[in-house]
Amino acid sequence: MTTDFVLVLTGHALSVASFGALFVLVAIGRKASPYRRSILLAAAGTCIWGAATIGISFLVEKPVIVPLVEWASIAGWLWLTIKLLQAAAPERTQAYRRLAALGLGLPLAAITLLTGLSAGGVNPLGAPATNLLEAIALIGMIVFGLALVETLARWMSARGRTAAIYFFFAVGALLAIDLFLYATMLLLGRVDVAIYEARGLLSAFAPPLIAVALARQRDWLVDIHVSRQVIVNAATLFGAGVYLLAMAVAGFAVREMNSAWGPMLHVTFLFGAIVLLASILSLEGLRPKLNVWISRSFFSAKYDYRREWLRFSDALSVGPGNSAVEDRLLDAVLQSLGCRSGGLWLCRDGDGEFALAAARPSSLLLSDAPVQSLAAALAASHGPVVLNPQSPAYGELAKLESLRHPWAGVPLRHRARLVGFLVLAEPLASRQPDGEDCELLQVLCAQAAGHLAEERSASALGRAQRFEATARRLTYIGHDLKNIVSQLSLVLQNWSRHGDNPIFLSELPKVLGGAVVRMKNLLEGLKAGAEGSQGESALVDLNDCLDPLLALWRARYARIAVELDGAAFLIRGRFDHIQSIFDQLVSNAIEASDGTRDIRVRTTLDGDTLVCEIADAGKGINEKSVADSRFGAIDSPKASGFGVGLFQVRDYIGRLGGSLSFASEPGAGTTAKFTLPVEFPSAGSPRVRLASKRPAPTEAGAQQKFGTLR
Repeated sequence: MTTDFVLVLTGHALSVASFGALFVLVAIGRKASPYRRSILLAAAGTCIWGAATIGISFLVEKPVIVPLVEWASIAGWLWLTIKLLQAAAPERTQAYRRLAALGLGLPLAAITLLTGLSAGGVNPLGAPATNLLEAIALIGMIVFGLALVETLARWMSARGRTAAIYFFFAVGALLAIDLFLYATMLLLGRVDVAIYEARGLLSAFAPPLIAVALARQRDWLVDIHVSRQVIVNAATLFGAGVYLLAMAVAGFAVREMNSAWGPMLHVTFLFGAIVLLASILSLEGLRPKLNVWISRSFFSAKYDYRREWLRFSDALSVGPGNSAVEDRLLDAVLQSLGCRSGGLWLCRDGDGEFALAAARPSSLLLSDAPVQSLAAALAASHGPVVLNPQSPAYGELAKLESLRHPWAGVPLRHRARLVGFLVLAEPLASRQPDGEDCELLQVLCAQAAGHLAEERSASALGRAQRFEATARRLTYIGHDLKNIVSQLSLVLQNWSRHGDNPIFLSELPKVLGGAVVRMKNLLEGLKAGAEGSQGESALVDLNDCLDPLLALWRARYARIAVELDGAAFLIRGRFDHIQSIFDQLVSNAIEASDGTRDIRVRTTLDGDTLVCEIADAGKGINEKSVADSRFGAIDSPKASGFGVGLFQVRDYIGRLGGSLSFASEPGAGTTAKFTLPVEFPSAGSPRVRLASKRPAPTEAGAQQKFGTLR
């Protein structure tokens, strides 16, 4: 096989691959299109033609034309053109059908007849005449096709013609190549080898142009996507390749000019050319300008709105380094429009004025300039405003030295309210804002305004929640202080009755010391901005929590009995919270009793759960108060009450992982029962009794502890 036919095989293989890729792109589309089958038929016909040519080249080492295969490769594109003509001029559908029957049917009939006669060996015209007649039939078919393409271009609207121009180029080029080949056959009586070799490679350039036309011409409803990024990268690589090829040729010429200095000058020239190419490709404004030129030349829309919207949404959702949403928003808009710098102004909640919230470069944030004229113009506008040197807003922005050449101002509206605006400097690819720029800015800024409003609402909610937490903390502290004051008041009242009792006097320092420690802890927590001085959870011994409270309870109320489980266990939580739970519930029981009824405090272990019961024989608790305490403070029936006690107890128990319930009957008293999870000092070891940390009580002490002392 000669080198010529290697070129034939290579060119036609590239053609088959190119048209095969077009076939796959159109076939995998999900939109219903009236032209999908026609496009697939045309691409398949050309693939069959290329494959047949490759197969014949393996069998016969000379140029061979198969008229039926040639007809199939041409007929598919002519049929697609006729379908497009019928859509462009529906009133002429019948006429185009008749033209299709004549333009495609007559050549097919003639070629079929001549091929049949030649195959049967009864051809009276001879092989040369038959070949000429077949060439004439194909030439007539191609001329008919060129007339169809011209008619389609004439009948389409100006906008549609611009979008489909690459389709005209591709189909016209395919027909022109074949016309040149068949005309040469008609004149010379043989197949021109050079045209035959180049035809496959030249045909391989048509599918990319057709794909671009299908992507631009949305009226054809063919779901095919051509990536702008791929085209920009391909154009960059193609330009770099052409440049390097030209430089290589020039370097070779320099080398041949001087035999002594030639090799050195050749290497130097090529090295300089590569450095120059790298410098050009690294220019900041090259890629945006190339992107704009490709969008205008190859696509019906300047922007890929789907890609821009996805990229913008991603930029708003996640930012590198946890950057502020204002910075992410501004960077995303600047990137979409290819602008060098810009600023974002937001409306302040207090005075309604606009302040600079984000800027590129960030040095703009150090300056401040009045923007009343720009804000008024954007408030009255329903879209972006072009900034020109004659406008008052341009003069205001000129005071910001880092913001050079303001280009456009864009309002950010949420529910018809101007929440802010963007100012963009002139893009890297210098141009005036057009309709597509304004449409893209409106789409992006509508989403940005909603996102900003949501972020500001979330921020306001966070501040409100912090204020609520602070108010709750202060309420809890006030309620605990109220209980301590009430307890000390009762101690003073009992002083007059039991001041001469040695046991009372011996317990009095412990009672006062415990009250002082609790108030000190509350004040330290208030100073530190926390709910208590012990801000973190720890393993707490219940005996240590209740020891200072027992003396205080006994000083307040004599008929109180405390029964604590003596097993070794710990509660994970905050010391002051656990104290507050018991103290609140016991204080409520004391206030509900009239001094003649017993109060019982009892704790028992049930597996890994501590069950605590505080029972009194008072008048009972209101069910509505219990229900309301699940949602917040209640209206306290006590004159000095805060109405927050039950809510505070329920809150603390919930934080510790427990639960709270009540059992009450009118006039029969109330039992408050709550559970808390516990941990044991040594995992898996049996529970052991703790040695008492206090000396064994005397009989009087035992009576005092369990409330038998009056």
